[in-house]
Amino acid sequence: MITAVIPTFHPARFSNLPAIIERIKRDVLACDEIIVWDNSGGKLDGEVRETVYHAGPTTIITSASNRFTYGRYQAAELASNKTIITCDDDCLVENWNEVIGRHLQETSRALVTNLGRGHAVAAPKRYTHRYPGGECYETLLGWGACFAKSDLQVLNQYLARYGEDEILIRKADRIFPMLLNRAHEIIEVKVNHLGGASDDHALYRRRDHWRLNREAYARVKAILTREIETPT
Repeated sequence: MITAVIPTFHPARFSNLPAIIERIKRDVLACDEIIVWDNSGGKLDGEVRETVYHAGPTTIITSASNRFTYGRYQAAELASNKTIITCDDDCLVENWNEVIGRHLQETSRALVTNLGRGHAVAAPKRYTHRYPGGECYETLLGWGACFAKSDLQVLNQYLARYGEDEILIRKADRIFPMLLNRAHEIIEVKVNHLGGASDDHALYRRRDHWRLNREAYARVKAILTREIETPT
């Protein structure tokens, strides 16, 4: 069976959740658990919460603080199933079965992600990061992704060295795929954006977005380099 994880933050996107959940329930028959991670500090309540519940059996976890993208992985840790699918609260994934199928057919149970055309074409160069001793690979999970819950253990490498800091909380979506230290399966799609996808609350529009990305890249490379240099 499969667990779906959807992080959410701003009330402007709450109205997207029912359609996202309904699509998952319609297309992913093996999905018997949906977890919504609420980063809004409890603003997802009342009528909106009831609408979400009506869309499909859903657990809503209200975080005391905004955990940004790290909330995705905290929610996944709570999953009852070994296979996780996830997307952001601002897009409607239309190829869930393809994403899941690609993941399950890979003997390595690779991380599979959807990327819009521009990102997919640029991925081999833009998302390949070299460090002494090898390469690691970035990708984006927000447009639809599937991975094994057991892969979450790679985040322990970051926690052991840096702890649960701002970089991890803000940039877990960059750190997680890179720490997997293997190539990912990419599916090129036309992204079906929903309300709020490019508003002022989008993380990529924050002034510190690129600076924090660079810091995350540097930290992952340091971790992976140390793994090579430290005898086991």
